Amino acid sequence: MKTPGRPSPFSGAFLVRNPLLPSGKKPISNLVRQLNRGERHTLLGNRGRYTLVVATMMGRSHTVQETGLRQAMQSFRVGDSLDQAADKARRMAKILNDNRYLAKLARNNPQLADILARDQFKAFVLHERYRSIVTVGEFDSADDPGIRPLLELFRAKQKPDPRTGDQTLSPEYILVPGLTRRNPLEQVLPFDPNPRVMPVPRLK
Repeated sequence: MKTPGRPSPFSGAFLVRNPLLPSGKKPISNLVRQLNRGERHTLLGNRGRYTLVVATMMGRSHTVQETGLRQAMQSFRVGDSLDQAADKARRMAKILNDNRYLAKLARNNPQLADILARDQFKAFVLHERYRSIVTVGEFDSADDPGIRPLLELFRAKQKPDPRTGDQTLSPEYILVPGLTRRNPLEQVLPFDPNPRVMPVPRLK
């Protein structure tokens, strides 16, 4: 019954986690399972408890006024943009797992050479409903000392602006070469400015 102090059955309700689920773990939805089925470098196969998210590929989004909503709905295709995000993440992970490519980069990058020597450089992909992410590393704890070198390698850094010469915070990136001389650069794949540690999701 409604009373002045209890106008609805949910007046005193509050949000809690599902007590039937293990603490700190999120269940993998059927959609995420399906999106990652057959993925060569899937994060679901990561052997560690934690990993470092270094890149986030989002699906396309639009902000429109109400008067232009109908036209935007006709031209906007969510599925295509999510496929493109997944393809970018997949391509980045493939490059990061290419030992010959990394060995060439390490010649001029002592920091990367040291990380490769520790054998901690392995990239993974996870496709979600609205994004795909690329992670690096397999760690037993969020405080693993191997995380710091990777974080420093991928995070955005102060670099001179080519136009003004002023120091600006710029993200790191991968340049994907084209297949022909007419198209020497096919794609630029940027890393997240602030990589973050996340728990590795489990199927069970």
